[in-house]
Amino acid sequence: MSPKKYVLAVCVALVAWLGLTGSALAAGAPGVTIQSATKVTNNSATLRSEINPNGAKTSYLYNYGPSTALGTRTAQKTLAAGTKPKAANVPVTGLTPGTTYYFQVQASNAAGAVTTKTLSFTTKGTAPAVPTTGGAQGISTNGAQLTGTINPQGKPTRYWFKYGTSPTSLTSSTTPQMLNTTAPIGAPAPKTAVPISPYQLSGLAAGTVFYYQLWAQNTDGTQASSSVQSFETYPSPAPVPPVGAVTSPGETHYNPPFTFLTNGHVRYQGPSPQLAPVCTGSVFVTYHHGRQRVFGQTVPLSTGCTFASKVTFRHTRHEHITVYAHFNGNGYMKPHDARPQVITLH
Repeated sequence: MSPKKYVLAVCVALVAWLGLTGSALAAGAPGVTIQSATKVTNNSATLRSEINPNGAKTSYLYNYGPSTALGTRTAQKTLAAGTKPKAANVPVTGLTPGTTYYFQVQASNAAGAVTTKTLSFTTKGTAPAVPTTGGAQGISTNGAQLTGTINPQGKPTRYWFKYGTSPTSLTSSTTPQMLNTTAPIGAPAPKTAVPISPYQLSGLAAGTVFYYQLWAQNTDGTQASSSVQSFETYPSPAPVPPVGAVTSPGETHYNPPFTFLTNGHVRYQGPSPQLAPVCTGSVFVTYHHGRQRVFGQTVPLSTGCTFASKVTFRHTRHEHITVYAHFNGNGYMKPHDARPQVITLH
């Protein structure tokens, strides 16, 4: 082979090798550089990054949210194959004023996937008030007091309740009131939860389940709501509940001291026992010989309107003891007695 042909062959081989090497280098996972968010307003921002597709078609998206758990993602977008960094900016809207958001980028192509570190930004404006619905108290046949707390985020704040007989349709509203923060005159409102003054509802239907929700609005103009809670007004008239009780052992040898266990239940027969705090109140369990009370114990109603009484006492020379269980009543049910049970001692 002549020197010229040899040199030509070497050059051709070198060009082919360089081409293969360049293709191998290009077929890599995307290179991603996350950048600070820009165009931040009260309710929007632009999330930014630069992505090098490294020679392969690359898809990307942003994960973002008001905590490091993120929770929201943008629609997936695509970059054409190439070997130079390209801007991959995505605007996001519907953000909450005065709130810190966290975001990261995920990008992938045929050669691999990349997730960046997490950055953050804070939207402009004042964060909305944070209401928390409290329990209902002072329940009666036609009324109740609604409670809750509000973090005004350092701004004057007004609040109101929405309520109704359906959890998805709170059709009634109370008159808005200003939150009393007890801050000194001229001092800013606090940035911590402040209890509201209990709001009295009246004119409600008896024996009905009501749902309610606390709303608040500070000077940033954004309305915020809390979770929906419920209560049930007392029925009118209150029903007489069946009361059952069984004491064991039903008979025993005369060998003091004596230990007896009484288990029982109060059957609520209202419209929605699973929603109302009907299993409140107490039961008075007593042990008698004739008209003489030997022992007595008051026990509370537990979940499911059940009760249990365990007593130990000494008794002298009596063959029979009668056990009584008396439910003391509450707003949802009238007082009532279980059938007495006679225990034999021998």
